[in-house]
This record gives sequence, C-alpha cells and structure tokens, in this order.
Amino acid sequence: MKTNYLNPFPLPQTVTSKQKNDLVKLTKKIVKATNIPNNSKEITDIFQKIDKQVYALYGLKKKHIKAIEDSL
Repeated sequence: MKTNYLNPFPLPQTVTSKQKNDLVKLTKKIVKATNIPNNSKEITDIFQKIDKQVYALYGLKKKHIKAIEDSL
C-alpha cells in the first residue's frame, strides 16, 4: 500500500498514552479470545469497546456514530 492512499484519511491529532494502552489491551484480548471456541459474544463485546474508543479519538457525536453503524 502506498502512503498516498492514506493521505485523504484523517488521523486523530493527539492520542494519549492511556488511549493507546487501552486500545493495545483490547487488541490483545481479541487475539486471545479468537483462540477460544464458541467465544463470539466476548469477541463482539471487545470490538464494540474498540469502536467506542475510536469514536472518542475522533470526537464523533452520537448522530455521526449512528450514521456509521447504520451503514455497516
């Protein structure tokens, strides 16, 4: 992938170390959870937590979050 493809994608200007650490922990939980059979509920819950944190990073309002989730 060339970096020019990423240029139009806006990244958050600031990410605190706490936000970064929280996302890293949730990512590690996803990796562990995928190794456990019949664990889709926990995986779904973790992905929802990640989504909420990403929405917060971008400062999205409820109406924008709803539009994103409705489009998925």
